[in-house]
Amino acid sequence: METQRIAKINSTPVTVLSTGYEFLYKTDWKKAISDVFGGRAEIIESSDELWIGTSTGKFPFPIKVRYLSGIVLGKINRYYRTPRPSKKNLYYRDEGKCQYCKKEITLSNCTVDHVFPKSKGGKHEWSNIVLSCSSCNQKKGSKLLEDTGMKLTNDPRVPTIKEISKASSSR
Repeated sequence: METQRIAKINSTPVTVLSTGYEFLYKTDWKKAISDVFGGRAEIIESSDELWIGTSTGKFPFPIKVRYLSGIVLGKINRYYRTPRPSKKNLYYRDEGKCQYCKKEITLSNCTVDHVFPKSKGGKHEWSNIVLSCSSCNQKKGSKLLEDTGMKLTNDPRVPTIKEISKASSSR
């Protein structure tokens, strides 16, 4: 029963609101609690069923927290509009599969491949990077796709922030 409660707590995201009660992003409970105890945020809504055990007793599990000051939505929206093209975000976008051979790969074993190689002027941006296994990445090397006979499973694209946060919270 206790392990189920802990699993539920760890899988329940906390909604973070701006000072004007506008949605900013979702985070885990540890970051939300850190902001609350640090005086940066307040709990707006808490769960009736879930709680966090502390040395002084039960603490209500936050569902929504609001920043108390210093958060300007315009800057946050600009910052979060397009997720950064990192290996982890690429892993979520490509659903943990090599985009050449469709093999399932782990985050620690995957590599980032530049479809149009950096050595030929390709950029490190969403429209030019895909997840690949190390053998496919070595096979392709710094060649163009048409020179290798390899094909992409899905065309590279910019994911939405919702796609990345949904995938990261479900893994």
